[in-house]
Amino acid sequence: MAIEDRGHPDAEALAQYADDRLEARGRSEIERHLAECADCRAVVVETMTFLASDALDRNAAGVTSTAAASVTDIRARRPVVTLTRAAAATLALAALTVLAVRLGPSIFGDRCGTGRARQQLVAALELAPTRPVAGRLSGFSYGPAPSRGAAGSEPSPEVRIAAARLEEAARADGSAANHAALGVAYLVQHDFDRAIATLELAVQQENGNARFQNDLAAAYLERAAWERRSDLLPSALAAAERAIAADASLNDAYFNRALALEGLHLDARAGEAWSAYVAREPSGPWSREAASRAAARISFIP
Repeated sequence: MAIEDRGHPDAEALAQYADDRLEARGRSEIERHLAECADCRAVVVETMTFLASDALDRNAAGVTSTAAASVTDIRARRPVVTLTRAAAATLALAALTVLAVRLGPSIFGDRCGTGRARQQLVAALELAPTRPVAGRLSGFSYGPAPSRGAAGSEPSPEVRIAAARLEEAARADGSAANHAALGVAYLVQHDFDRAIATLELAVQQENGNARFQNDLAAAYLERAAWERRSDLLPSALAAAERAIAADASLNDAYFNRALALEGLHLDARAGEAWSAYVAREPSGPWSREAASRAAARISFIP
């Protein structure tokens, strides 16, 4: 089916999406469509690949002005390319193809369960140079702590597509698991009102779920940092402690507990909490960060 057929975005809208020139409402509509339509996803992937390789050409030539992309240009233009450009385009396409495989069928085709859908969001975020929040979210691998308001901190198109898919799942089935996954999706997009409200709903539905409590703690921590609201740190600490009470083996919650104590400037307790974390998890990047934070807190103790 051609993209111009009824029910599909037109070519210009897809090109604007690929070039990140749509406003929030337009992006959301496109992403909901991309979650279901393989034909339009293919066009967007091709457009993004062209933009990446074309940018390399401009940079090599010292050209600073850019022209708006169009899907027509992508399909009509078949230039003779240099090895550098060909390699760059191939790498860009390979990266997007790998992402498609990692995100799996829920975003790129068939429907699937919430656990798999959450993994799709995790996979998309793992492509970023830093982890999505300062705290430790359940099920996320390590990444350096993010810088507040840093360039490139806006969520990627892949994250927005995954979030739209989770939103759809939560509307269809308001289970605690769906709400928890959606709350994390809102959190990594810095939509703190909806993130905390949705995670709190998940906790109300399953109060004894340690992972839900832990992710709520991470949400409070992140909002406290972004909005400079120390009044939220006791809530973060309480949620982390509820998570530990529900599952004493969940190391993520010990990390967030120590981070909350650090934010509250309780240096002695924070130093002890970080040291306790290192004792629980003596190796790996999370442990190295915890050890560094422990050393910093201990240096403040008289």
